[in-house]
Amino acid sequence: MEIEQTVGRRSVIAVGVGGAAVSLLGIDPMPNRLPHYLRMLLIFITLPFHAFLGVTIMGSTRLIAEEWYLAFERSWGLSPMEDQSWAGGLMWATGDITMFAAMITIFIQWIQDSNREAKRVDRALDREEAQRARQAGLGYDSVHVCPPGGKSKFGGCLSSAARCL
Repeated sequence: MEIEQTVGRRSVIAVGVGGAAVSLLGIDPMPNRLPHYLRMLLIFITLPFHAFLGVTIMGSTRLIAEEWYLAFERSWGLSPMEDQSWAGGLMWATGDITMFAAMITIFIQWIQDSNREAKRVDRALDREEAQRARQAGLGYDSVHVCPPGGKSKFGGCLSSAARCL
């Protein structure tokens, strides 16, 4: 009975932690979303819980819910104890695989978010540059001539995109 309670408690913890992982992976807008590096850290922290629970089940010397499983009097396949050991091993392996997949997903989301932010900043800088050009009377068709001694970023002083340094 003691092992059933221990495994039951750990299962509740694992399910609760797994539920938190869903909010770490989602792309829906949230008022306070964690930065990507913290999301990856939290996913990494949950890895040992799945492994520990799986290893605990796999290494158990007593059958969980023994009365219920033995009431089947099953004659085919693995014995209930071997079946439980395999189940613990599968939980251990698939938990780690799932968490690594979640970490990869968060990393990909991080890259995509960084690219979107870079494009947004580039557009904002382009708007500011166009506004400064309009205020200075420079348009896309106007010729920009560097003052004496001035150098253009792009090498030629007659380019409309040139800016003097």
